[in-house]
Amino acid sequence: SRTVGELGFYVRWRSNACAQVRLVASEIDPDTGIPTGSIDPDNKEGQQFVDLVRQIAGGPLGQKQMIKRAAAQLTVPGELHICILQTKDGEKWFAVGNAEITRSEKFVTLADGTKGQSVAIKLPDGTKHDYNPTEDAMYRVWNESFEDASKPDSPVRAVLDSLAEIERCTKKIRNADRSRLLNNG
Repeated sequence: SRTVGELGFYVRWRSNACAQVRLVASEIDPDTGIPTGSIDPDNKEGQQFVDLVRQIAGGPLGQKQMIKRAAAQLTVPGELHICILQTKDGEKWFAVGNAEITRSEKFVTLADGTKGQSVAIKLPDGTKHDYNPTEDAMYRVWNESFEDASKPDSPVRAVLDSLAEIERCTKKIRNADRSRLLNNG
């Protein structure tokens, strides 16, 4: 998306469109099985869900940023991780690409009591957060490949050959222009 402007435009357009989505707690209509779009104000248990949904990613602005980033990640590589991290500033939600997850120098105690190497998550401000499985949460989100559901797929993967051809043609045209300029037209 960096070298082919049209693809970059598409990715930004798609992620901006998805960022307009609003998360809403909803009851399910028992007759149709379709969400009703709200929860009855008298439903005290349901109102707890309303509060939980409002708090996701720090509220509507954080949700918008997370959804926008997630849409871009699902469009290009086809997968990401939603990370819910306990930081010094409290709970933070991030949509993280695979390139932003690396091995950490730290070891952690796993649920079964064994020790394992942690991962470090690169945050938007450039700092790294060592993942702690007892405090943090991480969920993989991906578009399933038709051939192997454990592997990701994306709209961009389907056009990689065409994108490479566009890139080659662009370079060839640019080189021809430079050659003409160097040889006085």
